[in-house]
Amino acid sequence: MNNLKNENNKKKYFLTTLIATILISSTATLNQSALAAHNDPVTGNYQCADGLTSFKIDAPNPTPTPPIASGPYDDGMLFVTLTVTNDDKGVPLSWQNTNPASAVVKAVSLKGGPNSHLYLYTLGETSDSGLVTLVNPNNNKLFGLSNIVFCYEKIDTPITENIITDVSGMKFDDLDADGIKDGGEPGIEGVEITLECSNADGNVFGPTSILTNELGNYAFSPDVPVSPPAPSTSCTITETLPAGSVNSTSLVIGPFVLTAGVPSENNDFGNYVPVDVHVEKFEDLNADGIKDEGEPLVAGFEFCIENSNGDPVTENAFGDPIESCQTTDGSGIVWWMDLIPDTYTVTESPKDGWVVTTENPQDTGALQSGDDPVTLVFGNIQPISAVKTWTHTDYNWVGSIYNPDDDVLAETLPFLNDKYQVNGNLKFDKKLNTYVFQNTNPGAFYALTTVDVSVDIDSLEVTENYSQCTPPPDTSILQLLGSSQNIHT
Repeated sequence: MNNLKNENNKKKYFLTTLIATILISSTATLNQSALAAHNDPVTGNYQCADGLTSFKIDAPNPTPTPPIASGPYDDGMLFVTLTVTNDDKGVPLSWQNTNPASAVVKAVSLKGGPNSHLYLYTLGETSDSGLVTLVNPNNNKLFGLSNIVFCYEKIDTPITENIITDVSGMKFDDLDADGIKDGGEPGIEGVEITLECSNADGNVFGPTSILTNELGNYAFSPDVPVSPPAPSTSCTITETLPAGSVNSTSLVIGPFVLTAGVPSENNDFGNYVPVDVHVEKFEDLNADGIKDEGEPLVAGFEFCIENSNGDPVTENAFGDPIESCQTTDGSGIVWWMDLIPDTYTVTESPKDGWVVTTENPQDTGALQSGDDPVTLVFGNIQPISAVKTWTHTDYNWVGSIYNPDDDVLAETLPFLNDKYQVNGNLKFDKKLNTYVFQNTNPGAFYALTTVDVSVDIDSLEVTENYSQCTPPPDTSILQLLGSSQNIHT
């Protein structure tokens, strides 16, 4: 019935648009189809004959330039590629059936103006060129393209073929944890990689898993049955993360489109093994900056860690919170565990009554994935104190050097003679970082308020400053007190 209708439409149109037909033959000779058995004007929109499937491609509204763009189009069965050679009108036009095994084109209609230009195919043509719209009788120019109708015959039993396309990549040890495969970063053997693919035909490959080889490489050859040429085949690759590792790249690659015969390569996964930083705090009994046998580890000292950007480290590589500042426990040790490979700096916080004898701060150097725990050793001593006795004959002194349990060592010190005595002690002033001799008998005939005593820890040289002394009533004492005195052991 539709065939009869179309034939009637052709006859009616022929009588009413004879001039337009003549114009087509006179002005569009070079733009006619190369392969069509017939090309005829048709009134209005062309309707496909019975038994054929219609695939219509409309120009968008508002109409762009060109009205219908070059590129691939499909309705799930017919796959065609259009090539437009005139951006203004959208014609002349070429088409190619890219899936001839599932559909055979029988007719193509180009609508421009009120009517359509029909091209008929009888030999199973898979492409054609030079297709145009009808001529506008008002200006003798081609109408702009408004829609294209493909009429095609479905092939009920399509020929099937397989995609044989390698999907490959590498599992690498990301030594610096930057998510990039750098030169020299080795592969990791025995990591499980899984591939799964599917396409519009409903065919599926996988999920299938393999293990990376001794070089860390893997490769799949998915054998997915499809109607050739293959519709889009979507694939996803997934890594199974090894225990104790952290992924520096995504655990999933895709979904991505796999094209038949085109290998998908460099699908790489990066992991790293976290690192540990360990601090030991010891009492440096001989103040040599070296942890000697028998020198004990001590508790109660605070250490803080920063990364290479100078930021406090507040979480580990797994995202768990950690304390950037920690205090040595009873074993004299601090641990920061499961850190991202980096260069770390550890700083000891000041502690009253103690002096650091080793470098402070200290850094770990550049740590890499899987490195053994790095140990930083810090030594401290308690300040050196001295017991001193003055006599009336000279300023030489007899002292002992040791680390006291208390900050202050008190002694009764006979000063000059039996008549004038001063009770005093030698105390380390933490704020001034120096030794100060303090009078503890202010009710005597005179007051020796303070004597500053600076002690060089290496040479044990003591320098006294008497500039703050208050003279006693008996000014003869001034004959014995100098403004400063150097005293050696």
